Amino acid sequence: MSNSYTATQYSYEQPIVSVVVPLTLVSLVIVFIATGDATAYMWTMVLSLLLVVALFFMPLKIEVTAHQIRVRLAWVFHRDIDLADVVTVQQREYHALRQFGGWGWRIGRDGSRAYTVKGNDAAVVTLRDGAEVYLGARDTHALAQAIGERVPT
Repeated sequence: MSNSYTATQYSYEQPIVSVVVPLTLVSLVIVFIATGDATAYMWTMVLSLLLVVALFFMPLKIEVTAHQIRVRLAWVFHRDIDLADVVTVQQREYHALRQFGGWGWRIGRDGSRAYTVKGNDAAVVTLRDGAEVYLGARDTHALAQAIGERVPT
């Protein structure tokens, strides 16, 4: 067993984002050209383009170390889960739109949490307090296995 396991996904892997972000960029360019006054809107255009491009490349990184699960989204949001608090972990199919209203950093109606970028399966971690945490990855089976191998017995 290696020291840590890392799973990384980017927002552009989500099919919806792959359509919406380019359309937004095109819309911004059209609005910028239509206004005709380049000096008045230049900074708004540049900042908007930078924001949209940053959102397009927003990473979700999940690292499983010997003692914790570290979840990072877009260099801003983070959560650390102590492996000592993990009761079970399993790979499970779920409905992101129905259960969480979509993908990303989400809270479900039942209080469960989701940290996902795309897809309909996750490594679901159940904590001592009964809370469930849904972790998305390209290979959720490998993520669930990495967590399970490190959970103290």
